[in-house]
Amino acid sequence: MQKIIEILTVSLSELVAESDERDSLIFNEFGDYWQLSLPELRERASVFAHRYMQTQMKAHYIASTVYELLAGRKAGEDISDYVDELYKELKRQRFFTIFDLQVFRILMPQLNVARFFKLYEVFAVSLRTYENYNPADGIELMVKVHATALSLNKLKRYKGAHLHLNFRL
Repeated sequence: MQKIIEILTVSLSELVAESDERDSLIFNEFGDYWQLSLPELRERASVFAHRYMQTQMKAHYIASTVYELLAGRKAGEDISDYVDELYKELKRQRFFTIFDLQVFRILMPQLNVARFFKLYEVFAVSLRTYENYNPADGIELMVKVHATALSLNKLKRYKGAHLHLNFRL
C-alpha cells in the first residue's frame, strides 16, 4: 500500500509540477479557512455533513467536523468534542494522507503536548511518503511541526500542557 501511494504521489506531483495552481490544487482542501466568517464556517460544516449523510464517505464527516471546530473556536464555544473526535480519527492512521496533514495542521493548536507527540510520530513516518512531492504549503507545515516538536520536547512530561502557537497553521 505504501508503495502504491508513493507511486501515485510522484505521478501526481509530476502532473502538476509546472502548474501555477500547484499548491492550491492539492494541498488546500480547507482553503483560507482563517478568513471565513462564522456563518461561512457553519455553512461549510453543514454542506459537508449533508454530503456525508448522502455518501457515508468518512472524508466528508471529517471535513464537517473540522469546520465545526473552526466555527466553535471562532465563536468562543467549547470545542473539546470536535478536538477529541478529530484526534481519534488521526491517531488511528499509520501514516497521513495529504488530507490528514491538513486536518493535523488545523487541529495542532488545540492539542495537549502528549496528544501532539502521539500524532507527531505518525507525521514523521508520513514524511517519507511525500519526500518526492512537497508543495510549498506542505514544506511550511513540516517546518512548523518540527519547530513545535523541538520547542516542546522539554514539555513532554507535562501531559496536561496545551500548545500555544503564535503562528497561523
